[in-house]
Amino acid sequence: MADNNHRFVAAIWMATSLAFFYVAWNPSETALFRFLMAAVFIGGIVRAAALINYPPTPFLIFGILIELIPTALLLWFHTKLLNAGSL
Repeated sequence: MADNNHRFVAAIWMATSLAFFYVAWNPSETALFRFLMAAVFIGGIVRAAALINYPPTPFLIFGILIELIPTALLLWFHTKLLNAGSL
């Protein structure tokens, strides 16, 4: 049963990475980019909220920060580019 769950999650991450590559080659796909950034950011929030159930380790804190900080910055930069008409 664990193998099926790991394959399912791996397939989701693979599809997400393919979507990021698609957006990188097609910058006009603004809605998809914003959706992907929001999904990663929400995942970071949920992971941070789950810290009440287990002790935080430096590795987990680093993972949470990687999900929260760059995604917020990328959304902010993207919004600035959209408002400037550069995309």
